Amino acid sequence: MSEISILIAGDYSPKERFQKELENNSYTDLFPGVKEAILSVDYSIVNFETTIPTRESPPIDKVGSHLAAKENALAPLKWLGFNMLTMANNHFMDYGEIAMEHSMNLAKQNGFEVIGAGHSLAEARCFKVVDVQGQKVAVINACEHEFSIASERKAGCNPLDIINLSYDIQQAKLQADYVIVIIHGGNEHYKLPSPRMKKTYRFFVDQGADVILNHHQHCYSGYEVYKGNLIFYGLGNFCFDSASDIKYRHETYNFGYLVKLHLSSSISFELLPYEQCYEKPGVYLFGGAKKKNFEKDIAELNAIIADDERLTKAFEEMARKKRDFVYRCFRPFTSRIANSLYYRGLLPSFLTKERLKIITATLDCEAHNDILMTNLKSE
Repeated sequence: MSEISILIAGDYSPKERFQKELENNSYTDLFPGVKEAILSVDYSIVNFETTIPTRESPPIDKVGSHLAAKENALAPLKWLGFNMLTMANNHFMDYGEIAMEHSMNLAKQNGFEVIGAGHSLAEARCFKVVDVQGQKVAVINACEHEFSIASERKAGCNPLDIINLSYDIQQAKLQADYVIVIIHGGNEHYKLPSPRMKKTYRFFVDQGADVILNHHQHCYSGYEVYKGNLIFYGLGNFCFDSASDIKYRHETYNFGYLVKLHLSSSISFELLPYEQCYEKPGVYLFGGAKKKNFEKDIAELNAIIADDERLTKAFEEMARKKRDFVYRCFRPFTSRIANSLYYRGLLPSFLTKERLKIITATLDCEAHNDILMTNLKSE
C-alpha cells in the first residue's frame, strides 16, 4: 500500500486583527510556511468554528458568545489549499439553520468538502469517504453537546454520541482503507484530556478508528499511541484572534500545532508547532528554542496522559478550581448583585449537603437524567 499524507488543523475563526487584514485582502503574508506545509500533503482538513449569517439569520438563544464571519472568511482557507471543512462545533449553529445552509453552500461553491452538520441528525451524522491518491479515507466529525446539536427534526451538528459513533466507525471501516475521527470537545484552557475523553477515544480505536484528533480547548494537548493507532487530544487554535482580551494573550491560547499524517501499512506523523495571533495576526510556524520548549511540554503532557492515576489527579485539581463556576447554575439567584453578595459572604449558598445529594442523584442516575433532560429541552 503506497503512502498518502493528510494534514489536520484546529479551529479557524477570523476575528479582530485578522479580520481587518482579511478586509484589506492582505492575508497572504500571515501564514509563512503554512501554505507550503498544506500543499506538501495529499489532503488537508481544518475546523470552521464560525458561521456566515445572512440578514434572515438572527443569533440563536444560547449561553455563551456568538461567532460570525463574513463571506470572505473562506478566502484564506481556499488560498492555503485546504480540502475539507469540519463543521461540528459549538459555534457553527450560532445563527441558526439559514446561516448553516448558507455557510455550507458557500463552502461547497468554493470547492470544499463539508462534514459534521446538516438539516437533521441523519444528515449531520453522515461521514465522508474521500479518494486520496487512489486510497479511501473516511472522515467522521462530531462535537460535544452544547447549543449546536442536531436532532431527528432539527438542523445542527453531529453530537458526540458514543453508540452512534461506534456504529459509524464500524460502517466506515467497511468502506475505507483508513478511518479518521475528528471531535470538537474537552475543557477550555485545560491542556489535558479528561479521563472520560481518554476512555472514549480509546474505545473508538477499538471500534476501528485509525486516527482520532480533538480540538476546542483553545490550547494544545498531548497525544498517545494506542494499539498502534494515534489519538491527539488537542490541536489548539489554528487561527483564532482574541487580542482585545488580555487574558487570552499567552502561550496556552496562542500556540498550537498542525498534524501531518503519513498513512501506509503503518501510521506515522509529524507535529508542526506554530504561534497564532499573538503579537500580530496570522499563523507562524516556529523552530529553534521555541520548538524545543514545545516538544518538552508535549513530552510532559504525554507522560501524564499515559498514567491514569496522574491524569485523574490532574483533572480533579482542575475541577476543584472550577467548582464555583459549575455550582452557580444550582443556586437560586442569578443576578450579578446577588452573586456579588454571595461571594462576600452576605448570602448563603443554599447548596446544603442534602441538596447536593439530590442534585447528584438526579444528574448521575441515567433514568433520572433522561427525565430531567427531556423536560429541560422542551422548555
